[in-house]
Formats: sequence, C-alpha cells, structure tokens
Amino acid sequence: MSQHLYTFHQLISHLGHGVIGSCFCDGDDFAPTPDAAAEALALLPPTERALVAHAVPSRQWEFARTRLLAHELLSTLGYPRGELLRDEQRAPLWPAGVCGTLTHTHGFQGALVATTDRVLTLGLDAERAQPLFPDVLESIASPGERQHLSQQAVHLPLDTVLFSAKEALYKAWYPVTGAWLGFEDAELKLIVDSVTSEASKTTTHLSGSGRFSARVEEQLLALYADISPQCSEFAECSGVWVVDKGLIVTALVIPTPHVD
Repeated sequence: MSQHLYTFHQLISHLGHGVIGSCFCDGDDFAPTPDAAAEALALLPPTERALVAHAVPSRQWEFARTRLLAHELLSTLGYPRGELLRDEQRAPLWPAGVCGTLTHTHGFQGALVATTDRVLTLGLDAERAQPLFPDVLESIASPGERQHLSQQAVHLPLDTVLFSAKEALYKAWYPVTGAWLGFEDAELKLIVDSVTSEASKTTTHLSGSGRFSARVEEQLLALYADISPQCSEFAECSGVWVVDKGLIVTALVIPTPHVD
C-alpha cells in the first residue's frame, strides 16, 4: 500500500458517521498519455465521458478516475450503476439518499460518500504541499487567520492547509445552500496534533496531521436560514487534515441533525 493511500484511509477513520472513501495514487512523476486517458474514460457511461470530451488528457484522466471511485463507493452502499452527472456549477449530482465529494490534484484522486440519514453533507480537498504566495494568502485568509498561522511554530505549509480546508468547507456548504461561499465568509482555526520528520540522504520530509474548526459568518447564515434551515449546522463545524510526502488532504463531515 502506498504511503498516500495509507494516509488517506487513516484520515477516513477519523471522520466516522458511516463515511466511506477511496483514492487513487498515481505518483508525483506520473503524466497520463492520451491513450491512458481514453482507456479510463471508456469505463464511464457515454453521458459522463461527454462532459470532458474536449478536455486535455490530464483533465480527462483525473475526471475519469474520480468518477470511477465514486461509482465504486456507490456500489459499496448498494446503489446500482448509473450516471453521475453535474449541475450548472459543475458539482456532482449524487443519487437521492447519498451525499458525496470528489477531489483531485496532481498524482492523487479521492472520493468520499455517505448516506443522508447519517450525514447531511461532506467536503474533501487535496492540494500539493507547497506554501502559498503571500498575495494569495492575503486574499484567502482573514487578518485573524493570518495571525493564527504566524503563531504556529511548525515547518509545515499550514497556509495551504488553510486554503484546502476552506475548499473542503465550500464543497460541504454548496449542496446544502446551492450558494457560493467566499474565502472571507468563514473563519477557520487549525489545530496541529502531530508532526513527524523522516530523513533521507538528500532531504528531510515533514509530515503532520490535525484538526480544524470552521465558523461561517452569522450574516450569511441568517441570509440563507429561510432557504435552507440546515445551514445553521455551519455555525460551528470541524474537520481533519493531513500533510504527508508532498500531499495535503482535508475533509469535514456535517452529521445529519436529528430531532428528538
């Protein structure tokens, strides 16, 4: 089992609530050929292949691989093989009774699904473990978030972890509200649980894991309260993150609220 695959399944184990997931790990140097992309697409229904018919091979490869993961997970939940299309915002249209989330970055594709009797919504994001440019950080992080990051004494790309966590939060927010969530619309705080180092002859690899708390701004929650009362679940929510061998993965789960 590759290190990224092991790390991903360790991440899933912390999500609970019946969430299942799977991933593909291509390797940092992998570049899909047109033939490889075509072979992967051939495993999908024609309607799904049509969504990326004119895309470059790397995009076709990543699209096909994430869709294949989704179909595999839906089958595990007992759903028959069908189409997984997307809406006007390019978000996947999951079968009734299921929530899910997809992500891909260079060398990695991942998916999570759960049934809606247990999970209201979830979000997953993956990024390469590289620091953000200062102007990008300023555009995605509030002054409070930047101050919090500056106080962390670990040599991990926590700025990109923050970016990834906000992406995962948006992926969870959108299915509930059908609305955009800007970087400035939520305040996040990262908690570092562990940091490890692994030295080789040429370099030292740092890995780490932790949690994050997220709070969507009250004005936005009030704006969508009548449209989607369940958006109140975003007043306080939390997720998990991991940095390992050049990869960042973040995820959060919003359990389905149950009225006693």
